[in-house]
Amino acid sequence: MNPEYGADRRRLRVRKYRSVAFRSGYHDYAIRTGGIEVYPRLVAAEHRQVRKRSKLASGIAEFDALLGGGLEQGTSTLLVGPAGTGKSTLASQFAAAAAARGQNAAMFVFDESTTTLLARAAELNIDLAGGIEAGMLRKHVED
Repeated sequence: MNPEYGADRRRLRVRKYRSVAFRSGYHDYAIRTGGIEVYPRLVAAEHRQVRKRSKLASGIAEFDALLGGGLEQGTSTLLVGPAGTGKSTLASQFAAAAAARGQNAAMFVFDESTTTLLARAAELNIDLAGGIEAGMLRKHVED
């Protein structure tokens, strides 16, 4: 069960472990110098936290109104569409607004360089560079 990309996925199966509390089933592991490192299987239901639901605004009142106040904090948002439809611009707007509020944000960009991303944002008066310089915005760009 190894993907066609990335490192091989190794796993072991724990069926029985006498006199000790354990989690049965498959667990991933990595071979390291000096031995192996086992990553216990996690169960999402054991890690749920009740959080106050709040919205993260883009800073554009009309757009935030369309979204019912903004994007829900703690969730993931995937922007999908053809080239040139504004996906990077929209993500840049939310990231810059978060940085301006003193919140941390991250952008993962796979189809344009850092120079292009920052230049396009600046042309639209979106201050990504300021957020990066302030340490509030981190960019992960495949240059």
